[in-house]
Amino acid sequence: MGCGASELNSSVLTLRSSLVNAASCGVIQALVFHTMLTPTRLTPKFNPAAPVPRTTLQNIMGTGVGQAATRPLALAAVLGTAGALAILLYLPEHWPLVTPLVCVACFGAWGLAAKQTQVLDLLHRRAPVLRFWLRLARTTAASIGIASAAIGVMELFFRLIRPAMLL
Repeated sequence: MGCGASELNSSVLTLRSSLVNAASCGVIQALVFHTMLTPTRLTPKFNPAAPVPRTTLQNIMGTGVGQAATRPLALAAVLGTAGALAILLYLPEHWPLVTPLVCVACFGAWGLAAKQTQVLDLLHRRAPVLRFWLRLARTTAASIGIASAAIGVMELFFRLIRPAMLL
């Protein structure tokens, strides 16, 4: 019904050769079959000695966050916050202009918190309390930035459609 005699025979031979390789090459190398190392469309140049990292937050932060300079991130956070507060205090009727500034401020704050987290990683410091507050700062900055962007897009959309609704 399922497996023919020749297919079963080749499977047994493959398993037997893997077990023989386990005795001569080591257990871990025997568990990695040759078919796992062959390149596919998804992994065109796979090197088992240096596998390609997966696209996870930890790998992205480990490779890319440290390349951002601290000064532009701090300027983005400070100037975005100061600009947003100035518009809200002195020109409250123009509050939709605040949303892009809040996004810039959140980008700077997230970048600074992520950069400090990477410094802790490079120094191999555990610092669980500091890491908790940095994770909270990143999450808060990302949430506020996404909400601000969504409000800004909706406000722009409604301002563009409103004249058509009045006709």
